[in-house]
Amino acid sequence: MVTLTRRNLIASSAALAAFAASGIRAGAAGTAARIGYNGDFWGASVAGVAADQGFYAKHGVDANIKVFTNGPIQVQALGANSLEFGYLGPGALWLPASGKAK
Repeated sequence: MVTLTRRNLIASSAALAAFAASGIRAGAAGTAARIGYNGDFWGASVAGVAADQGFYAKHGVDANIKVFTNGPIQVQALGANSLEFGYLGPGALWLPASGKAK
């Protein structure tokens, strides 16, 4: 069972705040967003839960949620413009910086 820690809650809240502060206007006709997250990364499933709870629809966003199995595939999707938003784990930041990923 995954427990929600303070760090996960803060990270999830920050991700939702970033989404809310993005250029997507609430209630805009035809507004769509492609959002990806890693299903096995704690806290990241907040994007899927938000969709299930109607958060995006409430704000006029047609969210297309994509679940990924790892970060590199999600980074490729972001680079190929297949996603507007992605919730990545910390490895996406520190692995390339430490020379352990390309």
